[in-house]
Amino acid sequence: MGENSDKDVMVYDRFSCENCADNGKLDFDFTMAFQPIVNCRTKEVFAYEALVRGLNNESAFSVMSNLNDDNRYLFVNAQ
Repeated sequence: MGENSDKDVMVYDRFSCENCADNGKLDFDFTMAFQPIVNCRTKEVFAYEALVRGLNNESAFSVMSNLNDDNRYLFVNAQ
């Protein structure tokens, strides 16, 4: 295997699991709910739909438009 370039290391550092656990805080608030998706024939839950809204009923698009490369991992771990 070849050596990692500086660019590869930079990308790894920026998007590594350490960013997931840095305990930072987002600069916007939101709520999230998980709605079950049910197979009507078997009556079994086979997935969940994640629903996100702003605290003042802002749309999912409005909330998601606040995400960027620097805060996306904080969003994933916020709820």
